[in-house]
Amino acid sequence: MGHDHHELPPVPDFRKYNVDDVPILKETQRKLAFHGLRDPWLRNEVWKYQIPGQNHTKYNFHRLKPALTGFKYGLALALIMTAISKTMARKIEHHH
Repeated sequence: MGHDHHELPPVPDFRKYNVDDVPILKETQRKLAFHGLRDPWLRNEVWKYQIPGQNHTKYNFHRLKPALTGFKYGLALALIMTAISKTMARKIEHHH
C-alpha cells in the first residue's frame, strides 16, 4: 500500500530558461543593474512567464484568475445579505 516507486520527473536543462526572452524579467534585471546589483537566480523565475498563449505585460492578471473565480458570486451574495440585513433591521427597529 503506497509503495509504488515512480521515476522522478526529468529536470529540464537550465540553458533553456533565458531572462532575455521575458521582457518583465529583463526590466527587473535592468533596474537591479542600475543600483549595481544582479540576481543570479532570476533565471529560475523564467518558467513562470513561459505560459503558452499568455501576453506578459506589466500586470499579469492571469495570476489573479484563481483568486477572482468566485468574486462575482461572492459580491452578489454579499449584496443580497446586506439588503436582507437592512430590511430585517428596519422591521425590528419599528416594532416596539
